[in-house]
Amino acid sequence: MFIDTHTHLYLSEFKEEIPALISACLDKKIEKLFLPNIDSSTIDDLISLSSKYPTVCFPMMGLHPCSVKENYKEELKEIENSFQKNKYIA
Repeated sequence: MFIDTHTHLYLSEFKEEIPALISACLDKKIEKLFLPNIDSSTIDDLISLSSKYPTVCFPMMGLHPCSVKENYKEELKEIENSFQKNKYIA
């Protein structure tokens, strides 16, 4: 079994291809996909994909270094709030 430890498959550019991409991963024995968050704008899509494929897609929460801007305290507060609503693998 293989594990992809870093994929942003939940991003909009993959939306139409998600079922086919997950199927292709499973065909190649890539059985787990770990999904790191980017910022507050991606939390809903991250959770949605993980909920749709709970045995394959595993959400990880954080703030991507490229998303650390002047509003980082607001971003961190959104992330903190998300821990109250969702379960994360990392």
